[in-house]
Order: sequence, then C-alpha cells, then structure tokens
Amino acid sequence: MKTLALLVLLFAANFSYAQTHTNARIHTIAVTTQAGETMHLESRHNMRVHHAAAGEFPFEVTVDTLLADVSDGKQHAYLGSISNLSHDSLQIFFRRQQAVPCGWTSSVCFGSLCFPATQDSASTWLAPVDSPFHAVGLTLDINPALSENHDTSRVYITIGAGDAMASKDTILYPFVTTFAPSDPPVIFNWASTPKDVYSFNGAGLHIFSSVLQNRACSGVPYHFSLQSQLPAGWTAVYTVGKSDTSSGPLTYPFAGAGDFQGGDRQKIQFKVTAPILTKTDSATIYLSVHPETNNPADSMLYKFKAIFNAPLGGVENSEDRVGLAVLNVWPNPVHASANLNFDIMTDRDGPAIAHVYDVVGSEIYTSLVDGLSVGENHVQLGGLNLPSGDYMIVIQQGKAASEAIRINYVK
Repeated sequence: MKTLALLVLLFAANFSYAQTHTNARIHTIAVTTQAGETMHLESRHNMRVHHAAAGEFPFEVTVDTLLADVSDGKQHAYLGSISNLSHDSLQIFFRRQQAVPCGWTSSVCFGSLCFPATQDSASTWLAPVDSPFHAVGLTLDINPALSENHDTSRVYITIGAGDAMASKDTILYPFVTTFAPSDPPVIFNWASTPKDVYSFNGAGLHIFSSVLQNRACSGVPYHFSLQSQLPAGWTAVYTVGKSDTSSGPLTYPFAGAGDFQGGDRQKIQFKVTAPILTKTDSATIYLSVHPETNNPADSMLYKFKAIFNAPLGGVENSEDRVGLAVLNVWPNPVHASANLNFDIMTDRDGPAIAHVYDVVGSEIYTSLVDGLSVGENHVQLGGLNLPSGDYMIVIQQGKAASEAIRINYVK
C-alpha cells in the first residue's frame, strides 16, 4: 500500500473572475496497478484562472479527469472540449509545460488536428456560440515508458483566448499521470499482439514476424535465445533487426523509448523450412527475451506454433478451430507406463475425441476425452500401447479441433 501526494487540478465548468484566482481542494482516489497493488492517491489541486474582465468568461472547458494511472504501460488519452460562449469568432490557444520521466512523451490535439510531441503551443478559431462549429475537442495523449521504479508525469496545459502572448483570459490545468512497475518489472512488449499460431500451405520456406519494442528510457542490449521442436529434416532460424540469421543465442541493441529514428522497435523474423509433406505437421518455437538490466526477472518466454499443409483425417484446419486449444502437454517424451497429461481450454461443455496419427498421417488410435467443461481442463490419456516413435495428436470437440500436437512415445 502506497500513498502518493499529487498535485492535481479539478475545475468548475464556468469561471467568472476579474483577477488571478487560486482555489485548493483535496480528493482521494484508489488506483489498482498492473501488479494488482492498490494505491490510495491524495489529490490536492490548485485551480488557477485568470480573467481580465468582470463579465462572463468567453469560453468553457470540460475534461473527463485530471488524474490517470498507466501502470498497464498503455497510452492514456485525457479527453475534453472547448466551447466558445461569445457571439463572435474566438481564437483559442494552448500552451504546454511538462515535467515527465525519461522516455515519456505527451502531445495535444484540437479536434482532428494533432500536434507532434515536440510542439508546445498552437491555436485554432471557434465559430460563434450559435454555430454548430462553436466547440472543438481537446485531447492530451500521454505515452509512458516502462520502468523498474514508480514514476509520475505532470503536464501543465494553459488554455486561453486571443493572442497567446497577450491574453488575459487563461485557465491552467495540471494533468498528473502515475505509473507503478509490474511484478516482476518488464521494460518491453510487442508493438502489437502477435499470433500464437500460424498456418501455411505446402512445404518449403515460410516466414512470420512481429515487432518488439523497448519501452525503457534508455537504450539497452537485448539477449535472445531460440529453441524449437521440429519434425525430422525441418529447420528454424530467426533475425532481429538487421542482425545475421541465427538458430541460437543472439544479442541486439535497442534504442530508448520514443527514439525518433525508430531504433526502439525491431522486427523479429522467423523462418521455418519444411520438407515435402502430404499431411499436416507442425513446429513449435520458443523465443527467450532478456534485456541487459540489473533485474534478472526482466525476461519473457514466448511460444509460437507453425502448422503446415492439410487437415489430418478430415479434422478442420487451424482457422476453423474456434473455441478449443491445447495449452500444455507433458511428459514429452512419454513412456508406455505413464499417462499423457493435457491442459485443454474450451468454450463449451461436452466430450471430445483424441485422434492419434502416425508421421505419415494415418489415424491409428482414438480415445474418448470425457467431462470437458467451459474453461481450462486437465485430462489424462493412457493405455496407448503404440510402437516407439513420433505421433501427432489432435483433440476434437464437435466441429472445433486443436492444433496437431507432436509427441514422442517410448515403449
């Protein structure tokens, strides 16, 4: 449990002041971090408004909130709007000042007009209050870096009317954004969520890739390692960025988060070569990622499946296998005296069938898998009584089927 004293502004919808005015209030909110930790944040805000005249303030600003938590590592958008309250066209501007942690960026949009993170001020015109174009959206985007430490970002946005250099009608909003590291802390992620299973038709060389991004403030060397479970004669290699092709360990430098040349993002490309085949077969690839930091827990292991060619025994292909997946199979190799264990995820109740095929695709054994229910299930398959060798197993439930799982059976 941690308590942070934060400077946050909360404001009323309309202001009418003849001079600079500061109004302080205190609020407390609870924020749940990515690690499941609850943080009670004390929000002490200073409302600062400057209005030159004693009459009505010429514009109105609304925002959804002035406090957010980005412990999930995702971009946060503060949303608001600015409305012209006068019967004349009104020039509106923003000025930005910020105190953000290393690697964080912020940017502002007026409606669909978005300004780069390097631009601290801009203006636009609003039509009179009786026009449908008298208002414009206001967006402040906050892009956090990932860190092993707690961080707080403060971005101060001044909204004003008229000439930005001489305006007497301004309102200052401090937006406060907090970050708490995950447990264990991880400073990288995929630019977009990669697929777990890839399907290809026919033999030969097939390629799939995804982009990994360093979310830390500074540049870091990343260490990679590839392990694979491949049918006989298959090969699997990979590259990172502009590295040489490798089938084992590899180190590649990543730039710090927000690098303008894109060096914080690198494509990881996998190349799997399969021989001539007439039946479905698959390869499993494990990629270990570990940045060179002081925290040995800052690492991840990713698993990818590559499935080749036609369905086995008429079982539908991977793109039709909706709602059923085999999460884990062990032990592998499996001895005749042991049971084969499966963790199966399904979206419906009901029995399934385990189809066992030899390496040329002939079905040689079937077994009823009873008692599956929605969610994750643990089942055992025993009594196979097969000759020693490699086999493929597919779990089928109605019209849904798992990917082909390769096992080695030892009698």
